[in-house]
Amino acid sequence: MKAPQLKFELRSFFSLESQMGKKKTTTTTKNTHGYVPYQDTQDTKWARGLVREGADFTSPLAFAYGQAENDIDNQVFEQDLPEPARNKVKAGQLFNIRMQKGAALSDARSREHMAKTSGAMNLANMTQDKFVQTGGTQTTVQPFDWGGMLTQGLMGGAMLASAIPTGGASVGAAGAA
Repeated sequence: MKAPQLKFELRSFFSLESQMGKKKTTTTTKNTHGYVPYQDTQDTKWARGLVREGADFTSPLAFAYGQAENDIDNQVFEQDLPEPARNKVKAGQLFNIRMQKGAALSDARSREHMAKTSGAMNLANMTQDKFVQTGGTQTTVQPFDWGGMLTQGLMGGAMLASAIPTGGASVGAAGAA
């Protein structure tokens, strides 16, 4: 006696997902923005005073070069040099020191200007009104998918129905013989 052959048709549940209705999720976001004014503090007032005054790079240089000029004027030359030669040597040294002084003072004024401008820009950046998010809402709506639920139920019933043996002898008939 031959054993009955049972045929089952199994369907993958995951393949049904592509047939189910898609859930449509809606997300709505509403934000508001505005400027928050900067509040002055003692520190920023102090920093503004420093920026207005600025650094003094020229005074120390002017003093140092003034001292160098005095040293040249008071320099004692050897007595064996004639007076016109001594005057020409002093004039040449004074000319050189004054040229160096002019270049150094010009450079110092440029550095003062850059420091003052940079400080003012940094202070302005730190104390400007800030653009911030002042509020907002977010709403998410995800409706229930009745179509997908019905499809799952129908397909589940179809899977159970397909598990009924087909073809060949029935189990009851084989047992009776």
